[in-house]
Amino acid sequence: SCPRTSAKSSAGAIWLASLTEVIVIPVIVASIIAAVLSPLVSWLRRKGVPRALGAALILLTVIALGAGMTLLIVGGVTGEAEAIGGHLDEAKKEISDGLQSLGIKPESAQKAANDGGSGSSDAVSALLNGVLGGIAKLSSLAFFVAIVVLFLFFLVLDFPVFRDYVEDLRHLRGAVEKERSAGTRIV
Repeated sequence: SCPRTSAKSSAGAIWLASLTEVIVIPVIVASIIAAVLSPLVSWLRRKGVPRALGAALILLTVIALGAGMTLLIVGGVTGEAEAIGGHLDEAKKEISDGLQSLGIKPESAQKAANDGGSGSSDAVSALLNGVLGGIAKLSSLAFFVAIVVLFLFFLVLDFPVFRDYVEDLRHLRGAVEKERSAGTRIV
């Protein structure tokens, strides 16, 4: 009976988590990040920085790093558009010259190169516009980040309290299991 109850409880918890994933996933992400950043906040605390200020400083640092990485990535993608356009112009000239060397009239060779280049330029432009448009429409990502940042601040601020609470629960569970195995009735 106990394994079935445990399986049903686990299935119920997973089902509930799937219904509340908009909140649960950011909390899990924030918890993982808080576990990593908590030693930095504790180090700042030992250096005399109040825990709330240390948590805020660490959080602002993480936000600044995230924003910086995002700007670098988007800037890198959009910065390549001009280089790709330049390579397309060079390729059009090479195609035109190659077609002319095969005996095709210069006007026809130039038209074929321009038509091919126009299609390629349109494809590159559509790709970049699609990427940038997709980034602009990710409002759910902004919500996710906002929730993670909110939870992260409080988790980093009070991580030692949470850690102690979880350890107390583990010790309590161990004591209960020890009493059950000894046959003692637990009230």
